[in-house]
Amino acid sequence: MLIDSEKSKISGLKIDKELFFEALTHPSYFQIEPSKKNYERLEFLGDSVLDLILAEWLYQFVSEKVGLLSQIRSLLVQTETLSNIGYEIGLDMVMLKDNHYSITPTDLEDGVEAIFGAVYLSRGLEKARILFSKIFKERLETLLLDLSNEEGKQKIANLTVCERNPINRLQEICQQQKFPLPEYKLQEKKGADHDPLYFVECKVSIKDSDFSAIGTGRNLKTARRIAANLVLEQFKAVE
Repeated sequence: MLIDSEKSKISGLKIDKELFFEALTHPSYFQIEPSKKNYERLEFLGDSVLDLILAEWLYQFVSEKVGLLSQIRSLLVQTETLSNIGYEIGLDMVMLKDNHYSITPTDLEDGVEAIFGAVYLSRGLEKARILFSKIFKERLETLLLDLSNEEGKQKIANLTVCERNPINRLQEICQQQKFPLPEYKLQEKKGADHDPLYFVECKVSIKDSDFSAIGTGRNLKTARRIAANLVLEQFKAVE
């Protein structure tokens, strides 16, 4: 287990104690300690931090076309990958939650991203890069091995989640056809802090037409995905 809650360490990186426990606090913990911050804001930040570090790593070490780079990035930050990393570092064992709540793969995905946000704020981008190298090490080594031959490249292409992840698919369409990238805006948040419902609008202009839809979900990521999928369905209907 790479998380030491007694010493506020994550994979050997000692970070600010307050940020450390904020990153480990699930929204359901509101039932036990209403005043305690949960990981949602750190997850929002960490999502971008992880994307930056991964994009930087791909640029430095993978000499492939942008389309394949996007596919690889999708594979490395999908829910399955990040939730498995959450299990590997012991996040499921230390996450603070309501006693009656069962941790889901999406919770672990959010928690891993929150950890990156906490490390970035506490220790800076370089330490976040070190964390990335440690917890992604085996996956990165396997990836480089696969990219060294055509069979491995085809395996990556077959595993890609771009088609199944509407956010990535919509962005890919815009990039390929040189349209402005989609915009996502939080329209409303309902419910208590420990059981929220988010309403996120996705807007995009494709082929001189404007498309928009509102997705709802228990977290921002889910709401964004649903909104992107609804826009994709609108676009396909008029193609």
